[in-house]
Amino acid sequence: MSEQPTIVVVGTGTTIGVTDQCVATVALNSIGTTPAEALDHCTAAADRTVPALAHEGIERRDVRMTNLSVQDFFDQAAQKVPARLGSYQLEITVRSLGKVAGVDAALSDAVGDSLQIGSLHLTAR
Repeated sequence: MSEQPTIVVVGTGTTIGVTDQCVATVALNSIGTTPAEALDHCTAAADRTVPALAHEGIERRDVRMTNLSVQDFFDQAAQKVPARLGSYQLEITVRSLGKVAGVDAALSDAVGDSLQIGSLHLTAR
């Protein structure tokens, strides 16, 4: 039996970039009595985010839905599920670091207490 030919590559590398944009991961959370109601509230909040972000100069192509979920809220004292928790998760690319605070404020104004900021990740283009 002959050996299979192999290629071995060894090396090091360095990359340097200037942080010039931010990727924000946010969730729009809502409570409803049914899964459909929780999702309807989340969708209504999401519908308000696009115009608010556009007002801050964020293009539609820079707003991406990453997850949509519904979970039961279990009341241990009552031993039942009185509500459902909906979550609509978005990833927003803010191409100018100077706009990050304005984007966060616009989202907060648009959706209020539904907003949960998961992370603000600084990146280079």
